[in-house]
Amino acid sequence: MKLLKEEKRLIQAADKEFEDNYHKTNYGGQAERELGRYYKLKSFVDLGVECEVCHQGFLVEGKFIIAWQSRKWRVKGKGKWYYYKTPKQMVDTYIRRNK
Repeated sequence: MKLLKEEKRLIQAADKEFEDNYHKTNYGGQAERELGRYYKLKSFVDLGVECEVCHQGFLVEGKFIIAWQSRKWRVKGKGKWYYYKTPKQMVDTYIRRNK
């Protein structure tokens, strides 16, 4: 239930930010980005993989780093970033393949 409370808090923050800045052409959108990060992390957790937040994104199964804003991933300790289509495709093709 902690995830649902966090989701509600993030949605309320995004709504408040939109109400405060609806008249501006450009604004930061930090609350919307935070909500997007939450949904991305939740989509991987729902697929049954272990996730841990790190400085570049989040670490999946202790080996793969998933970027927060883009659909990119890399192996921990390597520098080359790769693209993925969906979280399910990423888990099925790369993460569960190695088990």
